[in-house]
Amino acid sequence: MLVLSPNVPLVDPLAPGTNANSPLIGWHSVLDPSMLSADEEDPDHPVVNLANPATFLRWQGESTAAQEILATIGLVDEVDYVGFANHNFGSSQISVEIEGSSDGVDYSSLVGPAMLGTDGPALFRFEPGAYSHIRIKLGSGTAIPFCSTMYIGKLLVVPRKMYVGHTPLPYGRVTQVANGRSESGHFLGRIITGEYRQSSALFDFLEPDWYREYFEPFVKAAQERPFFFAWRPGDYPEEVGFAWLTDDIRPVNSLPNGMMRVALDMQGIA
Repeated sequence: MLVLSPNVPLVDPLAPGTNANSPLIGWHSVLDPSMLSADEEDPDHPVVNLANPATFLRWQGESTAAQEILATIGLVDEVDYVGFANHNFGSSQISVEIEGSSDGVDYSSLVGPAMLGTDGPALFRFEPGAYSHIRIKLGSGTAIPFCSTMYIGKLLVVPRKMYVGHTPLPYGRVTQVANGRSESGHFLGRIITGEYRQSSALFDFLEPDWYREYFEPFVKAAQERPFFFAWRPGDYPEEVGFAWLTDDIRPVNSLPNGMMRVALDMQGIA
């Protein structure tokens, strides 16, 4: 799900022609474990796990009370999003607000508070700024909050929009099942033993200079790290995925003037 601040400029100055439906890729993150602290953390699920992209690990609080997570990131380059993967903020009715500060003393609200409709991957996008501290405020909920992965960084806004031929990640279901069948052929039941999401995205007519400066760093990082992906965020803000590549990205020239075509084959968390 995408939660958007009303102050966000929807035309990215680095990618002319972008608007609310331009695809978003959240790959860049300045977060590392040493930056993190929390009001509460279960001893078996410490807050440092949030800086790890492995979603089988997680941070977990100790109560259902309102609490905060603080990322002391220092004065870095501009950031404009916080991403969450594998959390229970939606089903547990936990409101989320992102605050920023340049000195660790005075904070301002960047986006939210918001109630998420699902427990799917979530992007909170706000106006770009250089913040030394990012604070995540979680409201009280119906269950103890948890989250596996958090990114804080700068979104990649792709200047070519997607229209047809794409399966949104939340709907790209791939399941492994065990079917029960009697000797006489009757159906006895079905058990899902595994599940993930799978999709692909094709971008055509990318400016050659833009690809080399902004897209290629994502390609290099995605060889090892997963990323958030929103294919048409304006029309379908709930269709955000957290995915990893299943094949190398190999750009090709699509026109004599050097414009690039590139395809992303990916799988994501269910």
